[in-house]
Amino acid sequence: MFVGGTDTNSSTLEWAMAELLTNPTTMAKAQTEIKQMLGLNGFVQEPDISELPYIQAIVKETFRLHPPVPFLLPREAETDVEIFGYFLTPFGAGRRICPGLPLAVKMVSLMLLSLLYSFDWKLQNAVDMDETFGITLHKANPLHAVPVRRIRH
Repeated sequence: MFVGGTDTNSSTLEWAMAELLTNPTTMAKAQTEIKQMLGLNGFVQEPDISELPYIQAIVKETFRLHPPVPFLLPREAETDVEIFGYFLTPFGAGRRICPGLPLAVKMVSLMLLSLLYSFDWKLQNAVDMDETFGITLHKANPLHAVPVRRIRH
Protein backbone atom coordinates (compact mmCIF):
# COMPACT_ATOMS: atom_id res chain seq x y z
CA MET A 1 0.00 0.00 0.00
CA PHE A 2 2.82 2.45 0.85
CA VAL A 3 4.70 1.70 -2.38
CA GLY A 4 1.53 2.18 -4.40
CA GLY A 5 0.89 5.50 -2.69
CA THR A 6 4.35 6.91 -3.32
CA ASP A 7 4.44 5.74 -6.93
CA THR A 8 1.03 7.17 -7.77
CA ASN A 9 1.73 10.44 -5.94
CA SER A 10 5.03 11.04 -7.73
CA SER A 11 3.46 10.18 -11.08
CA THR A 12 0.53 12.54 -10.46
CA LEU A 13 2.90 15.32 -9.41
CA GLU A 14 4.93 14.81 -12.60
CA TRP A 15 1.74 15.04 -14.67
CA ALA A 16 0.68 18.22 -12.83
CA MET A 17 4.04 19.87 -13.51
CA ALA A 18 3.94 18.77 -17.16
CA GLU A 19 0.48 20.28 -17.58
CA LEU A 20 1.55 23.52 -15.88
CA LEU A 21 4.73 23.80 -17.94
CA THR A 22 2.70 23.46 -21.14
CA ASN A 23 0.27 26.12 -19.84
CA PRO A 24 2.45 28.96 -18.48
CA THR A 25 -0.55 31.25 -17.91
CA THR A 26 -2.06 28.66 -15.57
CA MET A 27 1.26 28.27 -13.75
CA ALA A 28 1.59 32.04 -13.34
CA LYS A 29 -1.96 32.29 -11.98
CA ALA A 30 -1.22 29.50 -9.47
CA GLN A 31 2.02 31.18 -8.37
CA THR A 32 0.21 34.50 -7.97
CA GLU A 33 -2.42 32.86 -5.75
CA ILE A 34 0.33 31.29 -3.63
CA LYS A 35 2.29 34.54 -3.36
CA GLN A 36 -0.82 36.48 -2.28
CA MET A 37 -1.53 33.88 0.40
CA LEU A 38 1.99 33.27 1.73
CA GLY A 39 3.92 36.41 0.81
CA LEU A 40 7.59 36.13 -0.13
CA ASN A 41 9.06 34.61 3.02
CA GLY A 42 6.34 32.31 4.26
CA PHE A 43 6.52 28.59 4.84
CA VAL A 44 4.27 26.13 3.08
CA GLN A 45 2.11 24.13 5.48
CA GLU A 46 -0.70 21.64 5.05
CA PRO A 47 -3.48 24.00 6.32
CA ASP A 48 -2.56 26.43 3.50
CA ILE A 49 -4.06 24.03 0.93
CA SER A 50 -7.65 24.83 1.93
CA GLU A 51 -6.98 28.55 1.35
CA LEU A 52 -5.78 28.02 -2.24
CA PRO A 53 -8.76 27.04 -4.43
CA TYR A 54 -6.85 27.38 -7.71
CA ILE A 55 -4.17 24.92 -6.54
CA GLN A 56 -6.93 22.54 -5.43
CA ALA A 57 -8.55 22.83 -8.87
CA ILE A 58 -5.23 22.09 -10.60
CA VAL A 59 -4.71 18.96 -8.51
CA LYS A 60 -8.27 17.72 -9.08
CA GLU A 61 -7.99 18.35 -12.82
CA THR A 62 -4.68 16.47 -12.90
CA PHE A 63 -6.29 13.48 -11.19
CA ARG A 64 -9.13 13.70 -13.74
CA LEU A 65 -6.91 13.97 -16.83
CA HIS A 66 -4.24 11.54 -15.66
CA PRO A 67 -5.72 9.09 -13.15
CA PRO A 68 -2.87 7.28 -11.40
CA VAL A 69 -4.72 3.97 -11.69
CA PRO A 70 -6.55 4.14 -15.03
CA PHE A 71 -8.66 1.09 -14.37
CA LEU A 72 -9.91 -0.56 -11.26
CA LEU A 73 -8.72 -4.06 -10.64
CA PRO A 74 -11.55 -6.44 -9.86
CA ARG A 75 -12.13 -6.90 -6.17
CA GLU A 76 -11.73 -10.35 -4.80
CA ALA A 77 -13.13 -9.52 -1.39
CA GLU A 78 -16.75 -8.66 -1.94
CA THR A 79 -17.52 -8.55 1.75
CA ASP A 80 -15.92 -6.90 4.74
CA VAL A 81 -12.67 -8.58 5.81
CA GLU A 82 -10.53 -8.57 8.95
CA ILE A 83 -6.78 -8.92 8.32
CA PHE A 84 -4.27 -8.90 11.18
CA GLY A 85 -6.81 -7.24 13.41
CA TYR A 86 -7.66 -4.48 10.88
CA PHE A 87 -11.21 -4.23 9.59
CA LEU A 88 -11.28 -3.55 5.82
CA THR A 89 -14.20 -2.94 3.50
CA PRO A 90 -13.91 -3.55 -0.25
CA PHE A 91 -13.17 -0.37 -2.15
CA GLY A 92 -12.91 0.95 -5.68
CA ALA A 93 -15.06 3.97 -6.46
CA GLY A 94 -18.03 5.78 -5.02
CA ARG A 95 -18.75 4.95 -1.41
CA ARG A 96 -15.94 2.41 -1.47
CA ILE A 97 -13.32 4.69 -2.97
CA CYS A 98 -9.65 4.04 -2.27
CA PRO A 99 -9.07 4.98 1.37
CA GLY A 100 -5.76 6.60 0.43
CA LEU A 101 -7.30 9.12 -2.00
CA PRO A 102 -7.85 11.97 0.51
CA LEU A 103 -4.25 11.60 1.71
CA ALA A 104 -2.99 11.45 -1.89
CA VAL A 105 -4.83 14.67 -2.80
CA LYS A 106 -3.33 16.44 0.23
CA MET A 107 0.18 15.11 -0.46
CA VAL A 108 0.15 16.04 -4.16
CA SER A 109 -1.32 19.46 -3.31
CA LEU A 110 1.35 20.12 -0.68
CA MET A 111 4.20 18.99 -2.95
CA LEU A 112 2.90 21.04 -5.89
CA LEU A 113 2.38 24.05 -3.63
CA SER A 114 5.96 23.78 -2.36
CA LEU A 115 7.42 23.43 -5.86
CA LEU A 116 5.48 26.39 -7.25
CA TYR A 117 6.16 28.57 -4.21
CA SER A 118 9.88 27.90 -4.03
CA PHE A 119 10.81 27.84 -7.71
CA ASP A 120 10.12 29.17 -11.15
CA TRP A 121 10.38 26.41 -13.73
CA LYS A 122 11.92 26.27 -17.18
CA LEU A 123 11.88 23.50 -19.75
CA GLN A 124 14.97 22.06 -21.39
CA ASN A 125 12.91 20.71 -24.30
CA ALA A 126 9.27 20.53 -25.27
CA VAL A 127 7.11 18.49 -22.93
CA ASP A 128 6.28 15.03 -24.21
CA MET A 129 2.76 14.23 -23.02
CA ASP A 130 2.79 10.59 -24.14
CA GLU A 131 1.80 8.12 -21.48
CA THR A 132 2.67 4.54 -20.81
CA PHE A 133 -0.05 2.21 -19.67
CA GLY A 134 0.40 -0.29 -16.89
CA ILE A 135 -1.02 -0.79 -13.44
CA THR A 136 -0.27 2.90 -12.93
CA LEU A 137 -0.33 5.60 -15.60
CA HIS A 138 3.11 7.17 -16.09
CA LYS A 139 4.60 9.60 -18.56
CA ALA A 140 6.29 7.62 -21.33
CA ASN A 141 9.30 9.94 -21.12
CA PRO A 142 10.27 11.69 -17.87
CA LEU A 143 9.70 15.39 -17.45
CA HIS A 144 12.94 17.40 -17.58
CA ALA A 145 12.38 20.78 -15.94
CA VAL A 146 14.91 23.19 -14.50
CA PRO A 147 14.10 24.86 -11.16
CA VAL A 148 15.07 28.50 -10.68
CA ARG A 149 14.98 29.54 -7.02
CA ARG A 150 12.31 32.13 -6.21
CA ILE A 151 12.50 32.62 -2.46
CA ARG A 152 15.22 32.95 0.15
CA HIS A 153 14.78 31.89 3.78
